[in-house]
Amino acid sequence: MIVSKRQKRAALRTKVVKKITHIPADDWNKIYPDVLEGYNFYKTLDESGLDQFSLFYIAVYDRKALVAATACFIMNYPLDTSINGPLRRVTNSIKKLMPNIFSLKAVICGMPMGQGKIGFTGDPGAVIKVISRRIEQIAKKKRASIV
Repeated sequence: MIVSKRQKRAALRTKVVKKITHIPADDWNKIYPDVLEGYNFYKTLDESGLDQFSLFYIAVYDRKALVAATACFIMNYPLDTSINGPLRRVTNSIKKLMPNIFSLKAVICGMPMGQGKIGFTGDPGAVIKVISRRIEQIAKKKRASIV
């Protein structure tokens, strides 16, 4: 039986999990072999309780097999980060009354403290497409204006 590219892409599905422990370590390590930020790194990150980031993982499956995964996070991005001097004191005073006034909610693919990587064993184009689609869905649901 011949399978078209369209049918093959249709077989990919995503699953979003809040903790790395919801993905089997052996599966994760197959798609991320020999990386510094491995399974245990993310497990430690999950357990650290960072409250300024809401970390989650997007796993991509082809039928039952994990073919790709990436870490993502949601944060309130402060637009006044680069402001200094007297104007910064003004924005800080305003933020005491309205803490998120100068912030935009952002969904980011990667890690809060480094560059993001997407581990995959499947077709990179199809993987990026399904991850991008899922991130857009999450951004819409969480009312994030930046992806």
